[in-house]
Amino acid sequence: MPPVARLLRVDLRLPQRSNRSATSRCCGASGGVRPEDTRPELTAESSNPVRNTEHAWRSGLACTDYVEAPVKRVEEWIDTNLTESFSRADLARVAKLDVRTLSRAFLRRHKMAPMQYVRARRLQAARSSLLQADADSTTVTEIALLYGFNHLSRFAADYRRAFGEFPSQTLNYSGPHSVVSHVG
Repeated sequence: MPPVARLLRVDLRLPQRSNRSATSRCCGASGGVRPEDTRPELTAESSNPVRNTEHAWRSGLACTDYVEAPVKRVEEWIDTNLTESFSRADLARVAKLDVRTLSRAFLRRHKMAPMQYVRARRLQAARSSLLQADADSTTVTEIALLYGFNHLSRFAADYRRAFGEFPSQTLNYSGPHSVVSHVG
């Protein structure tokens, strides 16, 4: 017996099947209809009766309408609170949905989880700040920490993956001479 089962005093072995069906056990050995005889024939199309059932939630329209407004509310809240620290639970509280429903809604709308969306928006905001910053008075570290990127090498790697250059390169291109350096 596995150690967990011993602790819980539960037997995890599958019960032995008898040759007698449930119907023959309760109706006597002589009779009744066996459950195997009453089962409908299953084909590939009808193997899952839940999938084949028409329902407002199955079509996806009602579900999309239900979560569309909360997702937009969360997106707006994220944009106004990019410099704050928050969790998935905080986002779910803003959406007035549970975490799992919010995650599914973000996957459907953005093809990413809510916190991945937050990271992407923070990277975009950091890029915008780096492009507008003066390289003499601002550092990449300040901007990264402002947007909640505490692991600076991970920030640089994510930034390069997203934008094709390091944040320091973006900062050095920014400022009053950025137009000249990009053109020439």
